[in-house]
Amino acid sequence: MKVITSNTLLSTWLYCNMTMVMRGWRRRHNRDHAEIRSLGERAMAILKCWRLLRKLRCSTTRITAVVRAVVALELAT
Repeated sequence: MKVITSNTLLSTWLYCNMTMVMRGWRRRHNRDHAEIRSLGERAMAILKCWRLLRKLRCSTTRITAVVRAVVALELAT
């Protein structure tokens, strides 16, 4: 059996009100973060699909250039 005290009610009320106040900026932050994250995830999915990183046998500088090119092409489409 859970005992509800005035302290519990006060902390619940404060939490609910703070959530309502911060809801707008949290929502905007999550939306912006999801947009940026989806671009990177999509580019990595293409790299995995092409199996590009497994088959490359060259310097890391060249691999970085290839990955940047693929990401730029993905972002452009």
